[in-house]
Amino acid sequence: MNIVDILIKAAFKGAAAYTRLKAAEAEKQQQASAAKPAEAPKPKAEETVAETPKAEPVKAKSAEVIPLQKKEQPIPEPVKRPQLKMTMQEAQRAGFQFRYSRRSGNAVITSIHIKSDTLVIPAYIDGHAVTVIDKGCRCIIEPHVQDVRLYFPDTVDLIGDNAFCVMLAEGYYRPTSWQPVFSEVFFPEFINIGSKAFFKQNNIRQLHFGRGTYIMEGAFALCTGLKEVDLEGCRLSDYAFNGCRNLKKVTGEFSGDAYASGTFADTPYAREKEFVIVGKSLQKYNGHDMIVTVPDGIEYIGALAFSRNKEMRKVLLPASVKAVGEYAFSGCEKLSKINLSNVQRIDRLAFAGCRDLTCVKLADEVSIKSSSFSDTAFEKSCIEGNKTIINGTLTSLKHDHDIETVVIPQNVRVIADNIMYITGHTVIFPESVKRIDNISQFSYADKLIFRNPDVRVLSTERAIKTYINYTMKAVCFEINGRMSEFPMYFPKYYGDDSVRSKIYEFYNSFFEGMNIEFYDSGVLKLGLNLRQQLETAYKRLKGGFKLTDANRQMYEQFVRVHRKKGLEFAVESGDDDQIKFFEALLNC
Repeated sequence: MNIVDILIKAAFKGAAAYTRLKAAEAEKQQQASAAKPAEAPKPKAEETVAETPKAEPVKAKSAEVIPLQKKEQPIPEPVKRPQLKMTMQEAQRAGFQFRYSRRSGNAVITSIHIKSDTLVIPAYIDGHAVTVIDKGCRCIIEPHVQDVRLYFPDTVDLIGDNAFCVMLAEGYYRPTSWQPVFSEVFFPEFINIGSKAFFKQNNIRQLHFGRGTYIMEGAFALCTGLKEVDLEGCRLSDYAFNGCRNLKKVTGEFSGDAYASGTFADTPYAREKEFVIVGKSLQKYNGHDMIVTVPDGIEYIGALAFSRNKEMRKVLLPASVKAVGEYAFSGCEKLSKINLSNVQRIDRLAFAGCRDLTCVKLADEVSIKSSSFSDTAFEKSCIEGNKTIINGTLTSLKHDHDIETVVIPQNVRVIADNIMYITGHTVIFPESVKRIDNISQFSYADKLIFRNPDVRVLSTERAIKTYINYTMKAVCFEINGRMSEFPMYFPKYYGDDSVRSKIYEFYNSFFEGMNIEFYDSGVLKLGLNLRQQLETAYKRLKGGFKLTDANRQMYEQFVRVHRKKGLEFAVESGDDDQIKFFEALLNC
């Protein structure tokens, strides 16, 4: 019975009782005055009508039926979405399937409740377009659910890292509650599938990709239920389908990252080919020839591509090859010669263990890691006393820890990464050094002195983080006998990640190409204390290396304003030159 039926029924019943009462009153009033027409009482605003049992209304014999005013149907309260602080269990009890947060006006799904064998990700939630499945997405899976078909809408452009991955062990990946329940997944076009997004979802048997899909590192690794896949128009990264042990058929034209490795490692598809090529990357050679000719057009020899090949004695590389990946030829004990004259980069341990490798032709500007040729006859031939120099690149240096100053040899052009870790020393780089591949290996040193004004230093945020705990006092340039010092101060900001990130970014920008103008314009805004700021300004004015007129005026103005405090600090440090400098400012 709907609300309209209830209202009509109540109206008839109320009207009958009302007319009987008015008829009795009318008989008493006829003797005194003429009868007046009865007025219908107005129902109260807050009056509610309850549902009554079905019964025929009683009609009055001599009275007009006066209908009640029709009451509007009440509007139900809107359903409340789960708040961001609501747990997934609370959301489940409330009957919701998706929990989300809003970012830049769009919806990011953070939790999912799987209730049936079909899961359709909505395109919109509360008017917000669903664009991202959050990394490490949480879920609840009903016990009876299995073989789920998963559909993504066109609005989704990113599936985050580990979004649907299955944990191997507690703490191995970001904890998730996913189980291998998906059997078939449908993706839209131009979607990015994050690293390990479906890792070990070994129940997946079919994948449907749209063109422009980017499959990142290990996205479908160990999906052992997958037997074939169409990758038409997709781009693949490292180890995208690594360990899919039943994957035998791959169709469609697809591409790979420039330096992708192991995309189909440990799959029947890869083992059945002599050359496994993804894009322009040679990822695996499965042949047994003594002399191997790499196909034309290959630009990258992937990690482990020829590893532990016991028959190969010689490799002929096309001129297109620009880089050799980690362990690419490691353990090829019979490999004796190789031409790398067009190769620009050789990663770590690329030829490790190639004991018979004696003849290697290298390009002049090749980037070599410290371990690229470890345990090879070629490396042993490059040892000069306490150092190993390969094609102008210093790959090893043994130094006396008792001496205070370490001087890099004059014939070195490049310092490879991880060649040494120096503690409490001053390191001098001669004019011949043009590039340093990893500055963090010198982060324990007290001072670095460069004699080449155009030296290029490569650094990363990870490298710079080292300085937070093991601070370097200064970076110096000694040009034409004049020393110019750049103090390196790292204030301690406990628990403030934003400030630390700002410091990392600042020194990275300085080191990358030694951007001195950037250093001068920003170092006083970095958050240093007043003593550190005055010390920096004084040393930059004193050295003056590549100091622009604008930055010189800025430093001069700063020390002039704080000259009294500067003199106090100079007296405390006992630096006579600094004392004279601030005394002269006070006397002006």
